Amino acid sequence: MSKALNRQASARSSTRNFVVAGMSPVLWLLALAAALGAGGCGSDETASLPGTATLCTATSTTDVVVRTTSDLAAIATETQIQGDLIVCQSTDIETLDLPHLTAVDGNVIIYSDSVLTRVDLPALQTIGATPHASRSWYGLLFDHNSALTTINLPALKTLDEHLWVSANDALVTLDLPALTRLSGTFTLKESAFTTLTGFAALRSTGSGLTFIENAALASVTGFDNLVAISNDVILDKNPLLSSIRLPEVRTIGRSLLVTASPQVATLELPRVAALGADLELNGTALTALDGLAALGVVGGQIQLVDNGTLFTLALPALETVGSNLVVDHNTATTGIALPRVSYVGGDLVVTRNTAAANLDLAALAGVGGGLRIVDNTLLPTCQAEAIRDRVGTAEIGGPISISGNNASCN
Repeated sequence: MSKALNRQASARSSTRNFVVAGMSPVLWLLALAAALGAGGCGSDETASLPGTATLCTATSTTDVVVRTTSDLAAIATETQIQGDLIVCQSTDIETLDLPHLTAVDGNVIIYSDSVLTRVDLPALQTIGATPHASRSWYGLLFDHNSALTTINLPALKTLDEHLWVSANDALVTLDLPALTRLSGTFTLKESAFTTLTGFAALRSTGSGLTFIENAALASVTGFDNLVAISNDVILDKNPLLSSIRLPEVRTIGRSLLVTASPQVATLELPRVAALGADLELNGTALTALDGLAALGVVGGQIQLVDNGTLFTLALPALETVGSNLVVDHNTATTGIALPRVSYVGGDLVVTRNTAAANLDLAALAGVGGGLRIVDNTLLPTCQAEAIRDRVGTAEIGGPISISGNNASCN
């Protein structure tokens, strides 16, 4: 799964008002999840960027392309660039130093440079207020700069559109201590980072967080004041990632996906009450789901699959799942506790959880799709049948399969 950046005109959340008087908590959370999900374009994005010819070429007379120290000297005293600032395949620039620059109205593109080691823009406060419609990528980009070790942007407060950091082999840290507004997605891809910190002032993203294919990344901890994420949180193919902490995030407009990251043992999002789309935890090292204790509504599907150390599978606040609920092949799970789930909009699938001896779905009143409780070798068949009978076949919208469980009811 690879997801990243094309421009998203609808990635910013729109303000919506809800009448909550007399509305049940479940309906209110569903409305919230739907509104959050509508705030972004979803996950129909690609991890590719336009090629060198597109990124390195001026698209307007206001763009500034810097390839030599002479080009850099010509703008050394500038305070504002009305178009894009582009540093691409420079021949002799080791340090990009523009001490007076406070605003770039277009994009900042640092791309495919083997000479540049340092970017020093100490006064830069805003990027992207008026990007050109003719360019297919928008925001602040550091991509394929093999010698780059240092990025100094201590005053950057506002970044309209995206932040993309990818394939900078020598870069191991990124600190944007003043950044409060990010209108697009932050993508970290193919990095040498071991930890991600340095975003202490960031309060919200107009799109999402995407961290993919970071071979050394072990922890994500630098977002202690982040409250709202309008689109997806995607963590995919990070083989050493063990800890994800987003302690103050209240809303995720679409999905939370943790996949192909087998060392993830800590997932801390204790304040998130609703996901507009999906929850997928696949192949992690989690032992419990305590970090999702407040989650009440998932607007799409839930996939909890192949989590071999997940001893405790409990989502005590979860009430509604808009699509499928799949709990499959979590071989260490001794019990499955979803005591407040009242409705599953798609299929309800509980399969191959070979150590699970208990399934708590005490509040379940309806399943929009099928019911499949199969091959849970310690789960008493009578428990599964009691769930079916309590809900009633008339309230189950698809085929029912109960088999391969424990025939004993002791």
